[in-house]
Amino acid sequence: MNNINIPVGAKVPNKFVYRLTIEDPSKPKKSQYLNYISVNKLDISPALVEFKGFLVDGAQLNTINVYEDAVKIAEKKEIVNLMVPWQRVVSIENILYKQRLSAKEKNNE
Repeated sequence: MNNINIPVGAKVPNKFVYRLTIEDPSKPKKSQYLNYISVNKLDISPALVEFKGFLVDGAQLNTINVYEDAVKIAEKKEIVNLMVPWQRVVSIENILYKQRLSAKEKNNE
């Protein structure tokens, strides 16, 4: 088992992977935003977004195309449970949906 409870070697289901950009006001203006990858479904309430995920940098973010890629990176990172107020959430993006759209656009050309 890895740290997100998927048996090693098991076929991973086609799950959604979300990138959350969160504002961190304690950091300087240039590095004020943090990117997290969610490894489970987002729990959205009127005041908070709750998710289990890990922090990634820009280079790692560009390598995630499918859920398996997120799992490989997650094995090397610490998985955390976060509850973030909506005021600090800059964006939520479904990475897999974006990849599928760009693949369809390439096929249509």
